Amino acid sequence: DKKYTVTGSLNKIVNGTVAAVIAQNTKTLTAAASGTGTWDMEFDVEGKLEYDTNYVVFEEAISEVNLIDTDDDGRPDSKQEVKHRNPSDKSQTILTKRPKGVIRIV
Repeated sequence: DKKYTVTGSLNKIVNGTVAAVIAQNTKTLTAAASGTGTWDMEFDVEGKLEYDTNYVVFEEAISEVNLIDTDDDGRPDSKQEVKHRNPSDKSQTILTKRPKGVIRIV
């Protein structure tokens, strides 16, 4: 099993760019033997989210051991790094909505 250090962040998106990092988390996870699958990661967002706002998850995974052979000598000499940082990726986007019937008094 291949282990990765995975860092995820939940980011507030305004006009297609990151306006703020709302929460981050890092943990060690094991990749599925098939090379496909999903990881679960929790973020502490209590009191940090706004209604009617887009948030997107970014992640970076770095293998704990060398998996990439950069000099073609048949031996892995570099860690595998995978990054996902697309502020307009719909599959990673969350839109918070104000519940119906909620009135805000300022």
